[in-house]
Amino acid sequence: MENQIDWTKFTRRIYIDSDVQEVYDAWTVPDRIEEWFLERAIYTNPLGGEVPGTNNCQKGDAYAWKWHNWDNLEKGEILEANGKDFLKFGFADGTVSVQLTEEDEMTRVDLVQEVIGQDEKSKYNIYYGCSLGWSFWMVNLKAWLEHGITLNETRPIPNNGIHLVNS
Repeated sequence: MENQIDWTKFTRRIYIDSDVQEVYDAWTVPDRIEEWFLERAIYTNPLGGEVPGTNNCQKGDAYAWKWHNWDNLEKGEILEANGKDFLKFGFADGTVSVQLTEEDEMTRVDLVQEVIGQDEKSKYNIYYGCSLGWSFWMVNLKAWLEHGITLNETRPIPNNGIHLVNS
């Protein structure tokens, strides 16, 4: 029997030698997510006020994310945030869930991106593109939390039409 690819979703997993709350804060606190993932993260609460950089984002907050060396601005909404081990947000016309689980004195991070379109553009840009992107960013999170370094390029680098693997 031939294995069929489920183009509607993918899952990525990594283990990080850090406690669950520290990993959760790295995903949900604007000042923290800017350390390993983004050039700028702005969260706005449902009343229109900006979430302070040291606070966790909450369900219902809107976000605007800007990466280093990438001109696009990703906007979406925090769909779920339980304050301890689960986050779900709208992303790339679908959703991304991040589940954190303590396992063997480490934190297991399970990321699921789903509701991916079935057209060829979605398969290429979202299934493949985001799958590769999340793989890198999860490794970057691990490097930052375990070793205090980041692997992403933060200096402006002209790409001449070639995508940098670390931005």
